[in-house]
Amino acid sequence: MKLNLFQTNTTQEASKRIIARLKELKDDNAQHYFIVPDRFTLSFEREICQKVFEKGCINVDVVSFTRLATKLLGAKLKKCLSKEGTVILLNKVIMQNNDKLIYYKDLASYSFAKELFAAIASLRDSKISYLDLQQSLPNLTGVTKEKLTDIALIYSAYTKALGKNYVDTISRIDYLIDNVKNLSVIPSSHIYIYGFNIYSAQQLALIKEFIKHAKSVNIAYAYDSGGINHYLFIKRQMDELARFCAQSGIPYNEIQSIERLNPPFAQLHRTLFGYEKDALKLDIESRNKVVFYVEDNPYEEIRSVAKEINFLVKNKNYRYKDIAIVINDDNYIRIVKEIFTRVDIPYFADVKYFIKDSLAVRYINDLLEAVAEKFAVDKIFTLIHSPLCNLSRKEIECFENYVLKYNINYTSFVKPFVLGDYGDAEKVRKKVEKLLFRVPKGNCTVSQYVEFVLEELSQNDIKERKMYHEQERN
Repeated sequence: MKLNLFQTNTTQEASKRIIARLKELKDDNAQHYFIVPDRFTLSFEREICQKVFEKGCINVDVVSFTRLATKLLGAKLKKCLSKEGTVILLNKVIMQNNDKLIYYKDLASYSFAKELFAAIASLRDSKISYLDLQQSLPNLTGVTKEKLTDIALIYSAYTKALGKNYVDTISRIDYLIDNVKNLSVIPSSHIYIYGFNIYSAQQLALIKEFIKHAKSVNIAYAYDSGGINHYLFIKRQMDELARFCAQSGIPYNEIQSIERLNPPFAQLHRTLFGYEKDALKLDIESRNKVVFYVEDNPYEEIRSVAKEINFLVKNKNYRYKDIAIVINDDNYIRIVKEIFTRVDIPYFADVKYFIKDSLAVRYINDLLEAVAEKFAVDKIFTLIHSPLCNLSRKEIECFENYVLKYNINYTSFVKPFVLGDYGDAEKVRKKVEKLLFRVPKGNCTVSQYVEFVLEELSQNDIKERKMYHEQERN
C-alpha cells in the first residue's frame, strides 16, 4: 500500500516519469496495470514495448478503467449492455412509467432516452444517487422540481431494471469498487495511471480502493504553475488523494519532475485558456513569438485561423502537416470542419470514430451489399465511389452516365454492355465485375467469409490505396 504522485509541468514529462517508474519495478515478480484513456491504450502499449520490454512481456496490461473492470471481474460480471442497449432499456423504463411522469409524460422515444441517459450517466459518474435527488426535491419549486421529480423516478426504475440482469459501463466500475478488496491479484499488483485531464468521482473512488489494497499506485500528471489557468489542471484531485493517504495512514510520495520550457511556452503554460485580461500580457521575449487574434465569435476565430494557414502555405513555404490547431472545446471541431472544407484546407481531426466507419470496413460492406442485393444499381454506385475500387472520376462518371442512360440494373452488370457507345463504359464494367466475382458464392461458412475479407484486404493494390488515403487524411 503506497501512493506515488509524479508532479510534472507537461504531459510529455509525465509520460517519461510513469515509464521510468515501470523500469524501476519491472524485475518485481508482480502484475502491472497501466490505466490510460481509451484512445491511448495502443500507443502506450507500443511505447512500453519499445522502451521497457523490447522482447515482449506477459505481466503488463494497458487498459482503460472500464476494460480493467472487465479483465479483473471476468465471469463475475452480469451481461454488460452496449451504449445502444442501455438506451433501449432506458426507453423501455420510460414507457413503463409514462403514467407517473409529470413534465416528461408522453415523450418516450429513442432520441429522448439517449439524451436522458447522458444526464443520468453524468449523475452516476459523480456518485449522485436517485435518493440524493429525491431528498433535494422539497427545496425546489416549479418546472425545476417537476423535471427533477421525473428524472429521479426514471433513474430509480432504470437502476432496478439494470440490477436484475445486466450491468452497464458505469455499474461495472461500481461493482469493481465493491470487489477490489476480494480480488487476489490486487495485493501483488502495481497500478499506473496517466493521461487523464480530470477524474470523475467514481474513478477517484476506485483509485482510493487501489491505494488501500494494491502493492503500489503510481500517478503521473501535469499540474499548474500558479497561472490564471489553474482550473484546467487536476492538482486539487491529487491533493485529495494525498489527504486520503494521510488520514488512512498510508505512505505516499510527491515527486516533482520539471521540463524546461523555453519562451513562449513557459508563459503560455500559465496563461493559455485563462480567459482573463491578464492572459494577453506576455513578456518581451514571448511577445515576438505569439500573435493574438481577438474576434467576436468562434466562427470569426476559425475564419482568421483559416486565413493565416492559407497565408503560411502560399507565402511562407509551410506544409499543411506543419500546422496544428489546439482547441479547448470540442464544439469547435464542427466549425473547423465547416470552414476548412469551404476554403479547401485539408485537415485531420483527432476524434474517435467507429471501426465500421473506417475505409476498409466500408469497402467490404459495400462489396458484400452489392452482391447480397443482386447487383442493385444503387449498391453498385455506392461501391464504385469507394477509394479502394481504384476508379478515376472520369471512369465513374462515364460508367454512371451509361448505366442511367440505358437503365442498367441487377444482373445486367455481369453481362457485356452492347448498347450505343459502350466502349469506355464496358472497360469499367469489367473492372466492377471482377470485384463482384471475388465474393464467395452459395452457402458459405463464416470462416470462408473471414478468409475472403483477409485475402481482399491483403492484396497489394488494396493495401497501397488504403495506405495512400490514410496518409492523405493525416
